[in-house]
Amino acid sequence: MNDQVVVMFFWKGEVEDISPVLVMFMDLRERYGGSVYFGHVDCAQWDDAARKFDVTDFPTMLIIEDKNKKGYIVYPQRFAGAEDRDALVAAIDEVLTR
Repeated sequence: MNDQVVVMFFWKGEVEDISPVLVMFMDLRERYGGSVYFGHVDCAQWDDAARKFDVTDFPTMLIIEDKNKKGYIVYPQRFAGAEDRDALVAAIDEVLTR
């Protein structure tokens, strides 16, 4: 990870069902450019990733702040989707200024 902030988007189901979240995700990826890595996981295919991060509700976005010997350091708040855009932006900005 090389000390880069990561926003992971965990989803399951049909793309049409999460299109507002995908639009927000792409907008944020453009907004933050190379400062933040944005990844997404289709948990219908990769359910082990959801289990690793204790994700049970979809869609969910997590901010991974860092990695240490014990694993990934995840920002304490989870973000449900497009309705959480302002909170997600505030959290990304907070992590980036640390």
